Amino acid sequence: MKKISFVILAAGKSKRMKSSMSKVLHQICDRSLLDYVNDLAVNNTTTDVNYVCSKEVKEYVKKNFKNAKSVIQKNRLGTAHAVQCAEKLVSKINNNVIVLFGDVPLIKDSTIKKLIRKKNRSLSIGTIVTFVTKKPFGYGRVITNNKFVTDVIEEKDTNSKEKEINLCNSGIMICDAKYLFSTIKKISNKNFQKERFLTDICKIAYNENKPFTFMNCNEDEVLGVNSTRQLIDLEGKFQKIFKEKLISKGVTLIDPDTIRISYDTKIGKDVIIEPNTIFKSGVVIKDSSKILSGSYLEGCVVGKNCKIGPYARIRPKTILQDNVKIGNFVEIKNSTIGNSSSISHLSYIGDSSVGRKVNIGAGTITCNYDGFKKNKTIIGDKVFIGSNCSLIAPIRINKNSTIGAGSVVTKNVAESSLAIERAKLIIRKKKNTKKFAKI
Repeated sequence: MKKISFVILAAGKSKRMKSSMSKVLHQICDRSLLDYVNDLAVNNTTTDVNYVCSKEVKEYVKKNFKNAKSVIQKNRLGTAHAVQCAEKLVSKINNNVIVLFGDVPLIKDSTIKKLIRKKNRSLSIGTIVTFVTKKPFGYGRVITNNKFVTDVIEEKDTNSKEKEINLCNSGIMICDAKYLFSTIKKISNKNFQKERFLTDICKIAYNENKPFTFMNCNEDEVLGVNSTRQLIDLEGKFQKIFKEKLISKGVTLIDPDTIRISYDTKIGKDVIIEPNTIFKSGVVIKDSSKILSGSYLEGCVVGKNCKIGPYARIRPKTILQDNVKIGNFVEIKNSTIGNSSSISHLSYIGDSSVGRKVNIGAGTITCNYDGFKKNKTIIGDKVFIGSNCSLIAPIRINKNSTIGAGSVVTKNVAESSLAIERAKLIIRKKKNTKKFAKI
């Protein structure tokens, strides 16, 4: 198989997005569009991924994509000009170039592999990815002669007959590297938009008796993002794909449309997820746990047979071991909660280590921030903490201890101790009750 280079076009200005950020850096399921496309390229070449982009995207590529190369397209003169900008980046030892778009993240790895096979088996100079649609408006129309492409015409340049064609261009193509870079120099901007379109190479190649072939894919795979509405629609498609994978692995999603998951959410078998729950990036939920309605999880690990919620928030760097119960209006941050421990109501546990079989009563707060730094709370095994307690960190409560309800604990508590720290209750008889009679 011939070696492959990738050129990913990501220099768009995002005018229709009405955003100050490049559209390829907008996220779907907590991951940028560009990350999905980069994965696709890396899976099919270990050596040569090249970006044509803006300054903003170039910085992102440098920070996030190891070994990728990039060049800034200073003047947006069309897709042919964009690919031409990458000529000096592309490895000279690779024979074929695949052109992808940074805002088309749904294209499947299997489709790219099929594209490579199609090009190699047909012995053509190149192959473009096409699709058939009932609504071709806005897409370039593909003109064919049997199995070959004779031309690709942009929407604004089509005549009335050409507008009826429903075979459309995705923009994705594979082409012989030498032919690509020698021929794009011949592409002009004599069209309605005064841009140099890469797909004009198909007409040139056909006239030179070196025609491109074409390969159909599912329309959904080549959906791009040009507006916030399209970004939202694409998020919905990704959500459906990811949720179907979870369901096929034994996860029960009650009312899936109200549940939001991330691209990397990992959920074990026999887990039940109730409606209106949100999973941000970095969540792992192990077998037989239950996440109740209204809960929000991010960057955490939930052990086996845990029960979370309703309306619980589990924040990053939190590990819940097996059989843990986190109840309503409980927030956990950067903490480890030991096996069979329970925090059932209205509590905040931050920067803490909680042992096994610990019960933390309603309204308990770990006061972890002193205005300068976050301090740690350590709670040993089988500790019982009564309701409405404040634990002033840094503090250690050793195993088998009990903290009385309403306590403000400022000192370490020894093993197997009872700690009560609260103001003395004073009850006095009222001297004059007449002034309250009218109330």
